[in-house]
Amino acid sequence: MSIVVSTGKTYSVTSGVIDTGIQVDSGGTLYVLKGGTASATNVISGGTEYIAGTQTAATVAGSATIEAGGITSGTTLARGASITVSSGGKAVSTSFEAFGMIEVSSGGVLSDTTITAGADGEVHLNAGGKAAATTVEQYGEFAINPHAVATGTKVSSGGSAYVAGTESGGAVYSGGVMSVSHGKASGTVISSGGRMEVTAKGDASHVTVASGGLELVFSGSKTSATKVDSGGYVILLGGGATKSKVAAGGHVVSTGVALVSSGGGVTLFAKRTSQNFGAGAVEYVLSGGVESGATATDATLAVYKGGVVSDTALGFSDLDIFSGGKAVSATISGGGGADIAGGTATATVMDAPDGSMYVISGARTFGTVVSSGLEQVQEGGVVSNTVIKGGEESLLRTGSSYGTVVSSGAQFIQGTATSTTIEAGGTQFMFGGVTSDTVISGGTANVISGGVTYGTIIRGGQDNVMSRSVASDTVISGGTLNVAAGGIIDGTVTFAGASGSLVIGATTLPTNTIAGFAAGDTIQLAGIAYVGGASVAVTSANQVQITDGGKTYVLHIAGAVVGETDFHFSSGSLLTKGAAPAMGFLRPASTAAPVDGAFWAPAVAAAQGAVDREAGSRVMISSSRAYGALPSVVVSAGHPAVVLPHLP
Repeated sequence: MSIVVSTGKTYSVTSGVIDTGIQVDSGGTLYVLKGGTASATNVISGGTEYIAGTQTAATVAGSATIEAGGITSGTTLARGASITVSSGGKAVSTSFEAFGMIEVSSGGVLSDTTITAGADGEVHLNAGGKAAATTVEQYGEFAINPHAVATGTKVSSGGSAYVAGTESGGAVYSGGVMSVSHGKASGTVISSGGRMEVTAKGDASHVTVASGGLELVFSGSKTSATKVDSGGYVILLGGGATKSKVAAGGHVVSTGVALVSSGGGVTLFAKRTSQNFGAGAVEYVLSGGVESGATATDATLAVYKGGVVSDTALGFSDLDIFSGGKAVSATISGGGGADIAGGTATATVMDAPDGSMYVISGARTFGTVVSSGLEQVQEGGVVSNTVIKGGEESLLRTGSSYGTVVSSGAQFIQGTATSTTIEAGGTQFMFGGVTSDTVISGGTANVISGGVTYGTIIRGGQDNVMSRSVASDTVISGGTLNVAAGGIIDGTVTFAGASGSLVIGATTLPTNTIAGFAAGDTIQLAGIAYVGGASVAVTSANQVQITDGGKTYVLHIAGAVVGETDFHFSSGSLLTKGAAPAMGFLRPASTAAPVDGAFWAPAVAAAQGAVDREAGSRVMISSSRAYGALPSVVVSAGHPAVVLPHLP
């Protein structure tokens, strides 16, 4: 009778005992102790087993740990399984039925494993772990991590092996890929349709590239003692090759244009003009290579030092430009994107709603138009004269932009932006970044979380400076500078032109100089409640004192003269200069029509029910509105009135 280890229960296979067909339910735990043997075990999802003895032909959907002295053979991983091979443990002839994962720790050993086609299985060989004769089939992944050692790895169609440790004696078959990054691979055979990529300080030696095989050697990596058979290809993408043995008909390529099809076939050109490629193909433009007028669909165009591409249309494709590469007038549409990694891109059009252009350290772009999608400027990247027409530009820390125009869409800043123009429909968000010489021309800037601006000119639109952010030497020329409570005004605020507005949200007013304040401009003290009956006086040169509700506030306004009476503080906590504001609606107490052309003295106006918002005003009645340039109010139907402050 089969043993069932149910939820919350444990069962141990002790030394000298052989158990067959044990089922471990979710929450149950099985121990196969040293000297014990279990066969045909079934570990349900959520079940757990620990193996220090021997186990054969198990199916695992839960978790299993092979401990010191433990050995398994013929194990099948079902969906969701997790197996750990600990130090001193060994797993032989393991396979995958569905997605699962094997972790091999230091001192653990894996042999004759098959990451079965279609199962999406993964094997992680960690530092100190060893693996022999691993086969990686379609959708399988085998990661040989630093200080791990693998031998005889076989990568077939759709499989991937990543070598950051050491691999020797492997083979890459058609459709398979072995990537060597920070690791070493030796004695690998690359068959027709197979590919090895040596990247990021990777080291490949004594590799055999058979006919139809391909080895790509990227910058900073190397290959040595490579044997290139007739019809084999080694493409040097900035990497080095030494002591290569190249048979007649074999190729080691470092110049021109190399087109690699999705099936691994390679075609070489010196230059290409007005050609189409796609369906997973990759075109490498190397030193001296030129590609112009190409159309790429579902493909990748990679440009290396000395390579040039121009007038290229990329639909659902990627453009990769490396150090020393150059692209001019590329258009990226659909779901495509670009990585500018040390090269330059000029006059790129980004019209890919789900795509992104990444400008990486050392890279430059000029005149990019972002109609949709994202231009992200990473640390050390620089962009100039970008136009955002519905997409987004994001500057990460130490990323820089010069002369960006935000026509519509948005700019997000953590880095540095210089001479940005924000037009109507455009928005800028600053998250601790720095801007200088920004022009807001109908759009909106939001300075958030410690952002700092220098020399912003507001010609329309609004500049919102939030708490802990700084606006320095701002010029208001028709728009609004809104400094919230906790926001900081640094330097001088200058009004230049009509109808500028400064909004101060703090209850303590800044001591900075406000220059150029004139008729038509307003200063709103949004943090101060207007009580009424306020008085305004220039108590000393350049100091305007406002008294309202028994409290006194001072603004430092350049040009204010002692005794000057042109400043007014009214409802809404608005400070203005020039003619007094309108008194509002006048409602006569009697039904008698006012006499046209007559003056109402303050007392008469009060008797008629007028609300006098500036003490000492007199009202002139004018049915003809001859004083239409002055603020008008209505006394009664058909009888307009004009407020003339301080009439003699």
